[in-house]
Amino acid sequence: MPDKKQVDDKVAQATDFLMSMRGQYIISQALWKAIEIMRTDEYPEISNIKDMEFLRKNLFNMYDEGFHTTDEKMLEIFNRENS
Repeated sequence: MPDKKQVDDKVAQATDFLMSMRGQYIISQALWKAIEIMRTDEYPEISNIKDMEFLRKNLFNMYDEGFHTTDEKMLEIFNRENS
């Protein structure tokens, strides 16, 4: 079983990754794909879909509906992260 320091280190690594452009992109893509799949469910969980759409729109908006992130969007995000 990992000790507290090992767990803390993994949490710190995961948090750093989440805050990186790559981490933001991965979460954005996962939300986009999950929302699309959930919309096709026989009984879609509307409140969960709405919450996921809120997160995607306001925090994780790198992955767009065109299945790619535009150069302009990547530059905007890069500049925001590095300012």
